[in-house]
Amino acid sequence: MICRSLPALLAGLLLLSVGGCRNDRPELTPVSGRVTRNGGPVVGARVYFKPSGLPGAAGMTDEQGRYELTFAGEHAGTPPGKTTISVYASPPASDPRVQGEGLLLIHQETRMVDAETREINLAL
Repeated sequence: MICRSLPALLAGLLLLSVGGCRNDRPELTPVSGRVTRNGGPVVGARVYFKPSGLPGAAGMTDEQGRYELTFAGEHAGTPPGKTTISVYASPPASDPRVQGEGLLLIHQETRMVDAETREINLAL
């Protein structure tokens, strides 16, 4: 009786150990790049990468318009796949499209991000 249940017990333990080590974070591809408009850097823009069916990643441009994506606020990169890229910026207060202190969507496109993707530059 013990010999018959031993394989089932071992299979159950194997499933539990695999399930217990499961990482809920998707595979990430480190992506950085530069956002420019008319050849100059777009400073202080928020860049969002949103893959289909997965949580997205975000970054903010620096003084040179460069960004690096972070997933869940602490992991470098973005999940690979068909991705909607959105860039938001703080427009001048005089812009009639702005209400309150909101950000303005200034660019959006769809691209494929794969394991080989390392840099995505956006010329607006």
